[in-house]
Amino acid sequence: MKIDAIKPFLKDTFCGDITYQSPLADATWYRIGGPADVLCSPEDEESLIGLIAACNAASVPYLLLGDGANMLVHDDGFRGVVISLKEYFSKAFVRGNKLFAQAGTYLNDVLLLAMDNGLSGLEYLSGIPGTIGGALYMNAGIDQGTIGDVVFSISVLDANLQIRSVPASELDFLYRRVPQLQDAIILGGTFDLQPKAEADIRAVRTDLLQRRAARQPLDHPSCGSVFKRPEGHFVGKMIQDLGLKGLIHGGARISERHAGFIINTGTATAADVLWLIQYIEEQVQKAYDVTLEREVKLVGFAENY
Repeated sequence: MKIDAIKPFLKDTFCGDITYQSPLADATWYRIGGPADVLCSPEDEESLIGLIAACNAASVPYLLLGDGANMLVHDDGFRGVVISLKEYFSKAFVRGNKLFAQAGTYLNDVLLLAMDNGLSGLEYLSGIPGTIGGALYMNAGIDQGTIGDVVFSISVLDANLQIRSVPASELDFLYRRVPQLQDAIILGGTFDLQPKAEADIRAVRTDLLQRRAARQPLDHPSCGSVFKRPEGHFVGKMIQDLGLKGLIHGGARISERHAGFIINTGTATAADVLWLIQYIEEQVQKAYDVTLEREVKLVGFAENY
């Protein structure tokens, strides 16, 4: 196995937490997925760089895992190294109108820190799950605002394993992606926020949380929105109009509350969820001539899935 090639590094050099055959169902919001060969939590940037260098040298695949909010992991898991930054890369602080947060910090914790300091700009992300790293990578947000709107700079580990700060002016914050970050590892972000009364920020946050609770199936494990919104269409409405709301396959179901969500009823496998994803794609293509683009990331699957 390729993974054997990096075991000496993990045993003798790596600083951090190591778990072998770690079930990824425990690390994702779907609560679905087999084990990773190794799950590592590096203690610092030096350990992270060393781990990635070791993986590259041995051609061992690796995966950066945030909070697992938008992932569907194969039932057989992931053959390689999964790297989690939540344990040791989770510091956040405020200086003036600037807020800095490391990639492993929970997005909700950062929103609360901003609100407690009377700083506005991030509250529109209320209710969105995940970590700062994932939110930056996906340019998380809603129609009223995205995280990219308030980015001052992003700290990244580039393809040459060099740490650098990238100013917002060099980044294109597009719908659910930032092209310049696709091959980089996000270490943290600095956000330029504006002073505002805490009560006003809290009112926006409360309203968004209440609307999400009313419209989304938060009582079941899911990945959130399965598909990106195609121009001129609403995915949930198309699925609902096709009569697919509530459709069940194995332990997975198209949510009756919001058809853009596929939920785990308690026994779903990754294969169950993928069947529904592909069925929705086929039916929408046939009825509307719309090619849906997935927001959920498939982990451990062959590329043609």
